[in-house]
Amino acid sequence: MKTFLLLTLDFPPRRGGVARYLYELAAYYHDKIIVVVSPEKESMEGDSAAEFELHRQHLLARFGWPKWVKAFVPLIRYHHKTKVNLVSHILPLGVVALFYKRFTKKPYIIFLHGMDFALARRNGWKQKLTRQVLREAHVVVANSETLAREVLGFVKPRELDVIYPCLSAELIAKARGFHRDTSVAAHTKEKPLELLTVARLVPRKGHAHVLDALALLVSEHRIGSLHYTIVGSGPLISELEAHTKKLKLEEHVTFVQNANDVELIKHYERADLFIMPTEHLGKDIEGFGTVYVEAAAFGLPSIASDLPGVNEAVLDNETGLLVPSASVTDLAEAIERLAGDPALRIKLGEAGKARALSEFTADVQFAKLAELV
Repeated sequence: MKTFLLLTLDFPPRRGGVARYLYELAAYYHDKIIVVVSPEKESMEGDSAAEFELHRQHLLARFGWPKWVKAFVPLIRYHHKTKVNLVSHILPLGVVALFYKRFTKKPYIIFLHGMDFALARRNGWKQKLTRQVLREAHVVVANSETLAREVLGFVKPRELDVIYPCLSAELIAKARGFHRDTSVAAHTKEKPLELLTVARLVPRKGHAHVLDALALLVSEHRIGSLHYTIVGSGPLISELEAHTKKLKLEEHVTFVQNANDVELIKHYERADLFIMPTEHLGKDIEGFGTVYVEAAAFGLPSIASDLPGVNEAVLDNETGLLVPSASVTDLAEAIERLAGDPALRIKLGEAGKARALSEFTADVQFAKLAELV
C-alpha cells in the first residue's frame, strides 16, 4: 500500500512554481505516492521516465455541472491503495476531497499557494466553502509563513504547517559543482554586467519596470556596460519587445523563449545579478518565488519587491536587495548600487547560495510531510 494519492490540475509539462513544487514532492515520495493529473496538449514523453506512479486523466468534465465530479473517479479507484489524499487546489479539488472524506473518512491534505487562496475567496459563497474545506483538512500546508498567517486570519485549521518549495536534485547537484568567478574586475563592453529575469511574461512579474530602470540608468550614464536577459514566454512578449525598442535598449536586451532546464542553468551560471520586481495585481500575486532560490543556488544576489512572501525568498541585505513594488527609481538605485559594488554582490550571492542549498532541499522541506501523517 502507498501512503499518498496526489490529485492536481497543475503539473509538468506545465511550467511555473506550483507545477515544479508538486513534481519535486512526488519525486521525493516516489515509492509512496500515486499522482493523477489532468492531461496537457503537449507531449507527455517524459512521463515514462518518472520514478513515481503517474496517471493522466481528465479531472474536470467538459460539459455539465458540477465539472469536478470526474475527480471522484481516481479517489474511488485508488481508495484501497493509498492512505491520504493530497490536493493542490481548494476549488474545486479541495471540495472533492472534502465530500469524499465525509463519505469514506479518508483524510486529505491541502497544499496552498497564494493565488489559489486569493481566488478561493472571491465572493461570499466561495469563502464559506473554502472555510469548510480548510477546517476539515487533516493538514493545511502553506508554501510560506506569510500565507500561513493569512490562513490563520481567515480560518483555524486542525493543523497548519509551512513547507517551502524545494530545489530539484539535479539543480542542487549542478549548483554545488558550480564555482562563480569572484574577481572584482570592472565590467567592460566585452564583458558587461549580466542581469537576468526568469519568469512568465505577465504584468505582475515586473519586466517593464526593469526595462524602465535600465533606460533611466543608461540615459543618465549612471552605469557601465550591461546586458539584460529575459527568459520566459507569455502574452506580453510583443508588448515587451516593443517597449524595449521604444526605450532604445535593443542592444542591451535579449529575449529567450522556451528554454529547457539545461539552458536555464547556463543562464544562471552566466548572470551576475537576478532581478524580478513583482507586483500584487488584484488576485494575481507572487506568493513566494522559487526562481529567487534557484538563482541564489548559483550564487546570484536578487533584486526583488518588498512584498509578503517574496521577502521570505529574498532576505533584504542578506541574500539580495528589496525595493518598493513598482518603483522604477528605487529599482534603478538598487541596480546601480550592486553594479558598482562587486564585493557586495559576491557577499550577498554567497550567503544566498549557502541558504538555498541548506534550507530549500527536499530532505529539509518535504520530509516534514511524513511527520504529519
